[in-house]
Amino acid sequence: MPVLRMSGLPQKDPAKISAALKKVCLALADVCGCDPKHVWATWQDIAPDLYVEGDRAATAQPDQTHPPIGQLFCYGHSTPDEIEKLLSVAATTLGEALGLDDNIFITYHGVPAGTVFDGGKVQ
Repeated sequence: MPVLRMSGLPQKDPAKISAALKKVCLALADVCGCDPKHVWATWQDIAPDLYVEGDRAATAQPDQTHPPIGQLFCYGHSTPDEIEKLLSVAATTLGEALGLDDNIFITYHGVPAGTVFDGGKVQ
């Protein structure tokens, strides 16, 4: 069950964010071989000038700097190859959908069994 939490500066076309998140969910579900309803993605805006890269703040999404920042949480264990595939698919899909190419930053966080509450129980 992947969960992608993204945050980023105001995008050039904010209307693309929802569609981009849907594409990412479907792509991750395909990689994981799970029902898309078990893949979640969120986006939180970062206020202008509150994202600093080095000594440069930005008010809106630049093409080559200040990438949207994400955390991909996945339940269970994954091999290094699986992690690479998940990260690549998430970043590529999101970058293409938002018109940012490879200007995306996502970290992987494995969530071990017994540390998730979902469906009324700890899993």
